[in-house]
Amino acid sequence: MPLDIRPDHLEIVLEILNRVIPGREVWAFGSRATWTARDTSDLDLAVIGETSLDFKTLAALRDAFSESNIPYKVDVVDWANISETFREIIRKDKVVIQKRIVNGAGYKNRYEGLQGSNPLEEWISCKLCEACRSIDYGLTASAVDTPVGPRFLRITDIVSGEVNWKSVPYVSVNECSAHKYRLDSGDIVIARTGASTGASAYINNPPPAVFASYLVRLKAKPEFDSRFLAYYLRSNDFWSFIRGVLGDKSAQPNASAWTMTQAPLKAPRDKNIQRAIAHILGTLDDKIELNRRMNETLEAMAQALFKSWFVDFDPVRAKVEGRPTGLPKEIEDLFPDSFEDSELGEIPRGWKLTTLSSVINIFDSKRVPLSSNERAKHKGKYPYYGATGILDYVDHYLFEGVHILVGEDGSVINNKDQTPVTQYVWGKFWVSNHAHVLTGKQGVSSEHLLLFLQQADIGSFVTGAVQPKLNQSNLCQIPFVMSPMLLAEAFGKIVSRFYSFVRRNSEEVLSLTQLRDTLLPKLLSGEIRVSNAGRFF
Repeated sequence: MPLDIRPDHLEIVLEILNRVIPGREVWAFGSRATWTARDTSDLDLAVIGETSLDFKTLAALRDAFSESNIPYKVDVVDWANISETFREIIRKDKVVIQKRIVNGAGYKNRYEGLQGSNPLEEWISCKLCEACRSIDYGLTASAVDTPVGPRFLRITDIVSGEVNWKSVPYVSVNECSAHKYRLDSGDIVIARTGASTGASAYINNPPPAVFASYLVRLKAKPEFDSRFLAYYLRSNDFWSFIRGVLGDKSAQPNASAWTMTQAPLKAPRDKNIQRAIAHILGTLDDKIELNRRMNETLEAMAQALFKSWFVDFDPVRAKVEGRPTGLPKEIEDLFPDSFEDSELGEIPRGWKLTTLSSVINIFDSKRVPLSSNERAKHKGKYPYYGATGILDYVDHYLFEGVHILVGEDGSVINNKDQTPVTQYVWGKFWVSNHAHVLTGKQGVSSEHLLLFLQQADIGSFVTGAVQPKLNQSNLCQIPFVMSPMLLAEAFGKIVSRFYSFVRRNSEEVLSLTQLRDTLLPKLLSGEIRVSNAGRFF
């Protein structure tokens, strides 16, 4: 288990222990062993042995630590002079930092399997290009939507850091080009032009695919783990280099393959340690991706159920035709067995054509816009939402609980299907005046409201050609087919279970992302060391 201490501080600790008490085993414990420490937390050490340290040795040890360059207190306890209860507490989370050599005399300093007094001695420094066996530009061609050849990976397909192959278009290529520009598992692609210059993606189990000319493909040398290199490309070190290269190229940023691969790289000499680091970060990324896919499935299930009940009226049609509905009897009985005419066409008998105003609570009056300067003065943990997403984090909140945000101006409509831009939000948050803040009412849950809006064509309710706007009055006039309250409530109970999992998965994604982003620079710099790398494989 790694210790929460900088490598240079660890080196000082090991040197003092080896100089003052070379004949004793030493354990670290407390907050720096459990990774709950603050910057100023003590480093707690226990000197192991059945006989007490003499006063002179203990004083020399404490003096050595107090006179060192370690910026926090090192507290030393003598194992022989503490209670069994305290010993049990220490044993629970101990990290051995000076351990006895069983097959030889004496003891040696050790930090979870590292060799050498300086942990960074086992790391090498080189340029990124020196870790690659090939660096290639992509294919110049035009993408098509029809499956006439392999998938054609472009810059727009990698900006999120992940590749959704289902959305990647195709390209018509001959056999030679298909082979020359083919993407294999373990390849890395980097954007070399535009606002996304430096963005990268790791290729894992791709379908037949080639890459476009504004991407650069890297293939790692055998002594380097390609996924480790992929994580390096997400590090602050690499991005600092890219920003320095781009300088003030605000009009059209770009960098050549040669330029980008001059980035300085530091990596463990042992490829197994590279693989272990990539495995740790990759396990977190894999869980993040799994949660996101689970949410996509849950949301698709909710949307399919909404469409069946409230758009296609499948249970009513089944009853009309004398077919089984496939629903529990208590829910089936809530649907009528005939239709009636309305201004929107045929709707289930007894249902009412109304407007959105009858099923929504509007909280727009509580919104308070904050300028970027004001937000800078009030940085905090609460999300500040705009029309399409989180713009910032602030130190206070205006709303709490599940709400639906609908874009009011700017980005208010999805051009493909004319549906409104919506956000499903919960917890404590702040909203600007660019999004309407809604909840459902009259038996219509907020999730029910969201599902309705996600399929509603609102093009005729949006005003403004240059600056599109969905004002509150027009929002309230959007037609809504209202079922009996008991049916709406039954639907709400079903989909609320789906969305409780969506919220839980999303919160876990946030926690895992924060953990990954915390670990990434520490693992890639050697600040956190990986012990016994072989156990990861």
